[in-house]
Amino acid sequence: MQRFGRYLPFILFAGITLFIFRSYFSKGLVPFPGNLLSGYYAPWSHYRPPDYPNGPAFKPMGFDNLRIYYPLRSLAVGQLKDGRLPLWNPYNFSGNTLLATYQSAVFHPMSFLFFLLPQIDAWSVIVILQPLLTCWFTYLFLRRFLPVRSGIFGAVVFALSGFMIVWWEESFMAGYSALVLPLALFAFEKWREEGSRRWLVLLTGAFVWSILSGWFQMTFYLTAALTAWAVYRSRMRGFIIAAGCFMLSVFLCGIHLVPAFEAYRESARGTTDARFLFDGYLLKPEHLVTFLVPDYFGSPATYTYFGNGFYYERVVWFGIIPLMLALYELVRWKSLARKERFFGIMFLVCLSLGLSLPTTFFLLYQLKLPLLSVIIPSRIFYLSTFAGVVLSAFGMERFLRERRIEDVLITYAIFGTALTVAWYVPVTMVREFTGRMVEAEIMTRSLMIPTVSFGIGLFSMWLYANLKRFTPLLYGILLLVTVAGSLVFANKYLYFSERRFIYPETPVMEKIREMAGFNRFWSFGRGYTIENNFATMHRLQSPEGYDSFYIRRYGELLHAAANGGQYSAEIPRADALIPQAEHIGSVPENHYRWRLLNLLGVKYIAGATSPLPEFAAADPDPALLQPVWRDREYSIWENREALPRAYLVGEVRNITGDQKILDFLFDPNTDLRKQAVLEGYGGMGSGSGGTAEITRFEPNDVTVSTVATQGSILILSDAYYPGWRAEVDGKPTKLYRANYAFRGVEVPAGTHTVTFLYRPVAWTIGLALSGTGILLSGVTLYLYSRRRRDPRSRYV
Repeated sequence: MQRFGRYLPFILFAGITLFIFRSYFSKGLVPFPGNLLSGYYAPWSHYRPPDYPNGPAFKPMGFDNLRIYYPLRSLAVGQLKDGRLPLWNPYNFSGNTLLATYQSAVFHPMSFLFFLLPQIDAWSVIVILQPLLTCWFTYLFLRRFLPVRSGIFGAVVFALSGFMIVWWEESFMAGYSALVLPLALFAFEKWREEGSRRWLVLLTGAFVWSILSGWFQMTFYLTAALTAWAVYRSRMRGFIIAAGCFMLSVFLCGIHLVPAFEAYRESARGTTDARFLFDGYLLKPEHLVTFLVPDYFGSPATYTYFGNGFYYERVVWFGIIPLMLALYELVRWKSLARKERFFGIMFLVCLSLGLSLPTTFFLLYQLKLPLLSVIIPSRIFYLSTFAGVVLSAFGMERFLRERRIEDVLITYAIFGTALTVAWYVPVTMVREFTGRMVEAEIMTRSLMIPTVSFGIGLFSMWLYANLKRFTPLLYGILLLVTVAGSLVFANKYLYFSERRFIYPETPVMEKIREMAGFNRFWSFGRGYTIENNFATMHRLQSPEGYDSFYIRRYGELLHAAANGGQYSAEIPRADALIPQAEHIGSVPENHYRWRLLNLLGVKYIAGATSPLPEFAAADPDPALLQPVWRDREYSIWENREALPRAYLVGEVRNITGDQKILDFLFDPNTDLRKQAVLEGYGGMGSGSGGTAEITRFEPNDVTVSTVATQGSILILSDAYYPGWRAEVDGKPTKLYRANYAFRGVEVPAGTHTVTFLYRPVAWTIGLALSGTGILLSGVTLYLYSRRRRDPRSRYV
């Protein structure tokens, strides 16, 4: 029986996890937005299955899982299975980094599951394990200070907090960067108590786990919180341990971090002004009402959200009873222990840094601090949530032991007032003064469950404080009400889909794959545009893309086409798009779009077979766009003026200045088939062309055969990026940046084989750093063990 009690917390945590994801085990549904894909995104929304004539029902969440994480994971795992390092993605952005995008999380410890299970099942298991691991790690930390009951309460509350729930399925692997914070704190506390090196290994492992999960912002917050805690608990000694373990983890993760740093440097993230993030994501003080009522401004899961920004970026709720207990703890500020005060300060400071206050705007944006000035500021609620949960666990234990009725009354007076105001707004102000009946109804309905929870908590705590007995019963009621509220929130928010809706084949995608080969395709039209990153999933070549890290130079070229040929450093942070067209007849009408499509080698263009009446137009000139396929939904045209993917030119210009290069490329008098710009080129100025043919195409290697009567320049319209090099007949040659963002190589007359190889120096440096990290780990552990054995050491 004693052994059963020992494992009871884990059994409880597992039971809650299984209940939340019961649809996976009982119905075969998967925690993946497949319904969203089939019901919302083209082309799937136009090829609906017979049993869903209007498309499957879906919740509008998980967009990035469809557009980024699942396609990248599919590509990375596929390359690893083929025995290649997943360094490069040739399918979007005319080529982009893969491993270096950071959020691809190629080396995450859980990635081994993708080699044992089908991709969707490995994905599902990784999603499902998040609440279980969060519970367990939080419980381990809280048990250093609290008994089992309060440890269980805090663990469940953090795992089922609003912040954690919304990120389980929002961004794959992101939650894993965050959930190891309590594990890192536990490891530090165990080291502080025992001084054993195994706890330093665990602390370093927690840092490594967070870094390799691919969400650096959470790793930054975790590191800041752990370092602050270490200094607070052990002053300089704690700082040395925290900083040392973190730096060691940076070395160990060199293969992940160094390529990512290079990708960040080459991306638009460091140059684009991020003020819009602070204007849009810092929370107005009135949003604090969602501490009590998470869906006060509606929920995207029910299509009722009318708040600003994205819902999942603004969640501060972790349960009304836990919040009451945290406030109950704060009321006793003068009697709190140092460790409790730490979390109280952490809660208040991190909460204030996420609010739209003049001080916050000044500190996070106007000072232009590295990293802090370019990240979404509201994600710091991760730390305020964790700190609030820890306070609630301490508050639970304090209340069960002390039962101070005056503090209960103060707590409930504050909450009662807040709930009264929350009810007053929709019932009185909204209905009588603004007439916004829909919003008022949403607010009113969202208040029901929190008000009932508040009432149950009020009655239970008041009864317990007066009767001074029934401790297990009260604890059970408070835990049950808390868990029930979180399960309701999770059941409303989380999505599940049928497996058949995971990127099913469609006629138009099959036909493009059949015809395109190495050529690129593009789509257009309202409701018919094929989302840019789906090309990666289907191994098709697309000039567009969506990713946090994409090549800034390439983005500038595409943005110039939308900007009338004018250069701008202020380009979209994540999207590289070709200006859209309304109908096929208008595609060549925009000079800049047409020049860009031809320059990028977009040979096939897909659009609606039967456009809407207002977009009806005469067929385009068949000399420009030749129809080659159609069905009831889509038509495909061949672009007769598209440049080949690889071609030879004889006339070379060495032009300096971004705008001057753009002017040359978009000049209608420039013959792009014969002329090219090579930056830094000092060779011949004119000559003749020849023929070029791609004979081998792999993500990290491209081979082209060339035949020329005179020396020429081979242009490959794939994105130029550090790490690519070229060989002619096996001998290294200089690789130039051509036509603003592509690759160019000088080839002599005759028949030759040109090979483009992606061998990034950043990867080599990262590999060396990781090897150094392994060596340093061994040396550090050895020296630390010897120092512990020295009786004169003060670090024992």
